[in-house]
Amino acid sequence: MLSRDCDWNKTAGPNLQTETKVLRDPLIRVAATPEANSTVLVIDDDPDLRASVGRLLRSLGIDVQLFASIADFLGSDPPHGPTCLMLDVRLPGQSGLDLQRELASANRELPIIFIKGHGDIPISVQAMKGGAIEFLTKPFRDQDLLDAIQLGLSRDRVRREDEKARPSSSRSAPSS
Repeated sequence: MLSRDCDWNKTAGPNLQTETKVLRDPLIRVAATPEANSTVLVIDDDPDLRASVGRLLRSLGIDVQLFASIADFLGSDPPHGPTCLMLDVRLPGQSGLDLQRELASANRELPIIFIKGHGDIPISVQAMKGGAIEFLTKPFRDQDLLDAIQLGLSRDRVRREDEKARPSSSRSAPSS
């Protein structure tokens, strides 16, 4: 994965100025304007992969938080806007699947994109049954990752909007 060059173009509407990115690499398709307050969380023990993904996402105007371990992630404050998690399946100490189960049992809904060094059908099936939105095998194409991130951020945004639209009594009522 390599960082893509891009330029900012500013265009002014009647009472509005917007910024969009123009990519020099026509093979990368991504929303023209980064989603406001969105964050991608990356948990992977490979520092080169973390750095590469971080550069790619930042070059597209996407906020990213990088973690070397699940413990580092759990010790951080959750982002306030739409969020998705890019999670390695195999990590020292605790697996990505363990974290997926832990988040589900705590009712912490977070779209998860799993990544793995090589394809493993039983683990892929387990991740998808647990609610993962994508399972990518390393090395993956930048565009496949960006498509999964866009889907994850979109789903989390819709979930957050639905939560805001529900009356507060239904949000706090325990489910039976």
